Amino acid sequence: METAGVLKGDCKLWALVRTGQEAGLKGSDRVKAYLLLATSCDGPLCTTAQFTSVRVVCNCSDQAHPGSPSGEFPMLL
Repeated sequence: METAGVLKGDCKLWALVRTGQEAGLKGSDRVKAYLLLATSCDGPLCTTAQFTSVRVVCNCSDQAHPGSPSGEFPMLL
């Protein structure tokens, strides 16, 4: 588990998990892969799991996260 949090009055829950995969870019830059999990306890958000290279730490980075239909799928609990 990399980080986790709650938003919107404790109704939206999210967690970021490291996948252990990373890639090198030109120079010494590295890109790490994460799995972003999110759900809500009041119903407007279905539980989702999404791969990302953005290290989400707050709602601002969650909103800036580039969603991809191929990397996002609903989870049934």
